[in-house]
Amino acid sequence: MPCRDAEHTVGPAAQSILRQQGIFDLRLLAVDDGSRDNTRAVLESLAEKDPRVRVVSQERRGLVAALNRGLELVQTPLIARQDADDVSHPQRLMSQLELLGRADVVGCRIRGFPRGSVMGGMRRYERWQNRLCRHQEMQEQLYVESPLAHATALMKTQSLKDAGGFRQLDGPEDWDLWARMFARGRRFEKVPRLLYFWREHEQRATRTDPRLCEDNFRALKCTHLLSGSLKGAEQVELWSHGRQGQAWAELLSERGSFRFFYRELNPKPVMAGRAALPRFPLDNPGMLLVAYGTESIRRWFSDKLVDLGGRSGKNYLLIG
Repeated sequence: MPCRDAEHTVGPAAQSILRQQGIFDLRLLAVDDGSRDNTRAVLESLAEKDPRVRVVSQERRGLVAALNRGLELVQTPLIARQDADDVSHPQRLMSQLELLGRADVVGCRIRGFPRGSVMGGMRRYERWQNRLCRHQEMQEQLYVESPLAHATALMKTQSLKDAGGFRQLDGPEDWDLWARMFARGRRFEKVPRLLYFWREHEQRATRTDPRLCEDNFRALKCTHLLSGSLKGAEQVELWSHGRQGQAWAELLSERGSFRFFYRELNPKPVMAGRAALPRFPLDNPGMLLVAYGTESIRRWFSDKLVDLGGRSGKNYLLIG
């Protein structure tokens, strides 16, 4: 559990892990990342009362450094994540352990709180996340957004270390880790229950960390695409619309070594039947990328491509 300036929330977050049901060999490793409030005092008070708690401190070096410090110190075959401002359901870890026999990473469904602070964009993300519970579903949606909430993860420690741990980069370190683990053939599962509760507030890293801006995330996805699904492709075609499509087209045309075609495609007339679905030869040695920010549009195009014989990851990919 990486912690920084979380004196008002770290206690409930830690207690939600210490009160896990059915887990008899549990340790909580809290890494204090140079907090300037009473976070460390709260953690040390917990450690005095509960020998399962260990507190380590470091200079203010950031989330990735705190995560890797924890990974260096872990000596258990399994490692679970918890953020210092969130709360886990008492049955979270027990439920996740039941799926770990067929996976390397197990998450769970999420819900933001207090509910009145969870706005439309985060609610849409929750619904999208919570629909993806099986490995194939998460793999097919990987290039849209992070298909498994990092703080919900229960992982095999060796699988995490084999993937290289957490990398400091311009972009989301959790998505980067999932992309590397998927590339190594690691298995993902998700418990289809609401077992993790995000605390929504204005200081969340997703809102304040400049590394996590949309352009950085898109550039990171492009890097993984070029070394993965698009490696060796002779031709790549992009269907998209507006600023998102233009940004993707610029990246792919500059960085790719393939023949690249961009089709500026307004989805509304196509979905309404007022325009024909563009033809893409699904048996050619290339890849079709479909980039839209709205889930219902992505699903519509994916369903149509499957009807035409398309296979996600083989000849087309949804990207965000």
